[in-house]
Amino acid sequence: MPRDSGDTRDGTVDRRDLLRSAIAGATTVGIAGCRSLDAAGPAGTGNETGPGTEVPNDLFKGETLKIGGMWPLPDDYTIGRDAQRGAALAVKEHNQSSNGVLGADLKLLNRSTDISPAASRQNTRELCLDEEVDVLNGGFLGQSYKLMMEPIASTQTLSYFSCGASVPVVEKIASNYERHKYNFRSIGNMAQARDAELNFLETAADRMGWDRIAVFTENLEVYDAVADPLVQGIRDRGIAEVPIAKRTSQSIIDWKPLFDQAEEANCDLVCANLVLTGMTAARQWGTSERPFDFGGIHLLAMAPDFWEAVGRVSPGLWTLNMGAFDSQQTPQMSTMQDRFKQEYGYKTSAYSCFCAYDAVNNWVEAVKATGSTDPEDLIPYLKQRTWNGSILKPTLEYYDEDAQYPHDIKWSAPDIETWNELGFPPVIQWQGEKNGEARMETIAPKRAAGGEYKIKKTPWLR
Repeated sequence: MPRDSGDTRDGTVDRRDLLRSAIAGATTVGIAGCRSLDAAGPAGTGNETGPGTEVPNDLFKGETLKIGGMWPLPDDYTIGRDAQRGAALAVKEHNQSSNGVLGADLKLLNRSTDISPAASRQNTRELCLDEEVDVLNGGFLGQSYKLMMEPIASTQTLSYFSCGASVPVVEKIASNYERHKYNFRSIGNMAQARDAELNFLETAADRMGWDRIAVFTENLEVYDAVADPLVQGIRDRGIAEVPIAKRTSQSIIDWKPLFDQAEEANCDLVCANLVLTGMTAARQWGTSERPFDFGGIHLLAMAPDFWEAVGRVSPGLWTLNMGAFDSQQTPQMSTMQDRFKQEYGYKTSAYSCFCAYDAVNNWVEAVKATGSTDPEDLIPYLKQRTWNGSILKPTLEYYDEDAQYPHDIKWSAPDIETWNELGFPPVIQWQGEKNGEARMETIAPKRAAGGEYKIKKTPWLR
């Protein structure tokens, strides 16, 4: 498969073309020693539906398939560190299985996004062009990932966006599908998170006494799908009054004026959707013991070290998280967390860990099913198969190129009942007493929370 002239090395034969030839030759020879698609795979593969073909189980014997990891600050940031470790755990499990990946070993090559668009593009280019990885895994903020998409397109490398929920990423895929069809996502997008947030608010508002809600949403592109639609959804569903709705600066160091406004407007809840200013807001809300509950799509509160990082002053804060310590959204979730603890000595609740782990397994299953690492073979398969090996959802399918969100995970939970049954994405809350210990608890929807909602009032408001 040719690569664009801007990202090729002269004189090299494309490895994917060689693999395509090898697969064709293996099919001609016959199916001795082949495995059926219905056969059980290694951890995380599950039972699949797909084309009724068989692939030689030693097709890639003696080879090494390379996975490139683009993690957000893995040396300093829990979201990046645990994403890298989740992917590494999946790689280790496959390498220790009886036959690897059709006889091949997996190798994980790690780089950092540095939370910088320029660094994201350069490090992606290095992995795709210089290292010639077979697949990418990672990414973070949409601005960075959209620049990653250029070397991905030029080198025609399959990629899983596993650490970010930006909707503009899929809008870029839709705007030029043939160029950007190599990008899939192993995490829900921000529009889906917004709908889950609305379902939660509709369920919890009456029992929590949330009659008036202030909505503050950080002025980042990733939250464009949340800000106005969330406010409109709260009003349209009759959940509560919204006397205050603002996009907030990415550099706020003093939340007092905004919290004062919410207090003066007699708000019962501040729904704050934050990334860069999230720690500051949570800390200042807790230390001042404001007379309203606090929650939202708060990215940093999804990390297991959040409680200590804010000085243990924010009990009652809630957010969405793809997987928490006690989540029951799928049977595989707790099993994977146990294996993670055995490997690294602690359990994690970092959403990126589960999404990166899923991405490795998702790709490996597709490679085994198609007998190919060529995106031209994998993309049609990924678009039409149902995968039961995900730890995030009971079943996982992708939207095709004609959908609003091409190559995003299908979302079938527009209402509370369906969301309860699906269990994805869950809502968590840091529950505990003020200035004491707190634990991240899965509080909704019912499937993930063990059958009932478990939301609690902030301690000083009980």
